[in-house]
Amino acid sequence: MADHDRLMAYLVTISRALHKEVLVTAENNQAAVYIRVNGADIQFM
Repeated sequence: MADHDRLMAYLVTISRALHKEVLVTAENNQAAVYIRVNGADIQFM
């Protein structure tokens, strides 16, 4: 669980720093989004 929390914090940091949405996808396939991070908003698909 600690690894998961660190990954989510890292993705939030990137999203906030870039002022962009961050997507975690299957093999860089935007049609298969697993996690969508926009600022502090995290959505699991």
